Amino acid sequence: MIRLGHRARRGIRAGARSIGLLGVLLRADADAQVGSRNGAPLKLPGDWDVATPASQGIDSAGLERVSQRIEAGEAGLVHGLLVVRGGRLVFERYYRGGEIFQIHTVQSVTKSVASALIGIAIAEGKIKGVDQPLSEFFPEHESLFAQDPRKQRLTLRHVLTMSLGNDWKENAYPYSNPENIVWKMAQSEDWMGFVLGQPMAEEPGGRFNYNSGASLLLSGILQKATGMQAHLYAARRIFDPLGIPVYGWYRNVTHGSHWSHTGGGLNLRARDLAKIGYLYVNRGKWNGKQIVPAAWVEETAVPRVRVDGPLWYGYQWWLLPLPGTAGDSASAGGIVHGRGWGGQYVFAIRSLDLVVVFTSGTFEDQRQSRLPIALLQNEIIPLVRPLAASAPSQ
Repeated sequence: MIRLGHRARRGIRAGARSIGLLGVLLRADADAQVGSRNGAPLKLPGDWDVATPASQGIDSAGLERVSQRIEAGEAGLVHGLLVVRGGRLVFERYYRGGEIFQIHTVQSVTKSVASALIGIAIAEGKIKGVDQPLSEFFPEHESLFAQDPRKQRLTLRHVLTMSLGNDWKENAYPYSNPENIVWKMAQSEDWMGFVLGQPMAEEPGGRFNYNSGASLLLSGILQKATGMQAHLYAARRIFDPLGIPVYGWYRNVTHGSHWSHTGGGLNLRARDLAKIGYLYVNRGKWNGKQIVPAAWVEETAVPRVRVDGPLWYGYQWWLLPLPGTAGDSASAGGIVHGRGWGGQYVFAIRSLDLVVVFTSGTFEDQRQSRLPIALLQNEIIPLVRPLAASAPSQ
């Protein structure tokens, strides 16, 4: 589990002051409301519109059965489950010490947020496009690109699709093991140089290979292109417009550039993670304002490289087909989702106008950490009925 550094903790304390007394006054009532078995979640000022599940076409009793299974540990060590339908928060429940104001690690869901920032930077003209050569962002590492002609053919697209072709074996050791390559990267003084310095194993773009180092390069790309550290760019372009008052983002404080960890360093409230997901249901809009370019939302959800069976990868987002649909590919109409170590998930299903968030602490059992996927597919989605056409609330 990623621990927040001093600067990240200080950022959380500073941001927390913006909800300060409000959080103290509401906490007791929030715990009671969120833990209740009937009615809508608690409405907080400036936050989600809320509604009952039934009013938004979801079987309330079915969600309670899902919650009971979670309480029994049938989906791993889940800390929180949130459901958004029709732009309204309809279900919110916390377990095992989780609570409404908790700033929870989202681990590799950070990658999906970084992808949104790339799309924004492209729309602003700060990045030429996904086919821009990687070497243009890191001229200080010219010698590393010169090591292999295949490195000179690397582009931003290869980074976004985790198809760099470098020798990166992230799953060779558990993340808690110092021999894990992500651990070694985190201990290095120059994260960008560490990733770019890895030898090539094959031609770029050939196949998917899970690579948090690739995602970390997005931090350097964003900082070079925008002149802002990625977490500050995120605050200005995404968090502030979404009304996200507090967050934490782990950074490399040993390097002069203080890179934001775009591979897994973000911490958010579950409610705020749901807002990120809703952007990918509502074509990038929140409260009528375009936050992420609609075209980028569409591009993100195009299956780019097959991972395994029906699972595909887009631009730092995972793609699965809806249960019962024909074929084995995914698309914007399927289950677009970010996932992180330990059971962190944000599922965005535009065809159902549905967002589902899980936060968890299942860090020691990778198989159990994937149980929320099956719970979504087999238990939650079948509870959803067609929603009458109406303007979204957010």
